[in-house]
Amino acid sequence: MSELRNRIEGHVRALVAELEALVRAEALEVINGALAGSGMSSGRTPGQLGARAAKVRSGARANGSSRQRTAAGRRAPEQMKRDMEALVAYVRTHPGAKMEEVATAVRSTSQRLNRPMHKLVATGALTRKGQRRGSRYWVSGR
Repeated sequence: MSELRNRIEGHVRALVAELEALVRAEALEVINGALAGSGMSSGRTPGQLGARAAKVRSGARANGSSRQRTAAGRRAPEQMKRDMEALVAYVRTHPGAKMEEVATAVRSTSQRLNRPMHKLVATGALTRKGQRRGSRYWVSGR
């Protein structure tokens, strides 16, 4: 009986060691993929990344949607234009809206919409009144 037990324990130890190695390798691939997407090179080529790391690098999201990004990781000009159009459309129908209200309505975050909102104010398409989180926005009468 002890010989059978020893053989089973040996197989279990081998299986656990193999699983640990696989989990460690996948974790490293995900980390390297994230670092590669942030501009920090891991020395690996895209073909060496695991499936999850490739999704992270490509910008794919868990819900299947993706955001267009340039090679430098910035938002693509087409995406920026769509974001700006969505902001103007919402503010036109909801004058005096706060950033948080706009972000919730267009299903985004205030952090993500900060740059397009500032561009719209700088170009004169929108007018801002207030400071910081108290800022409210109106479509300019130009």
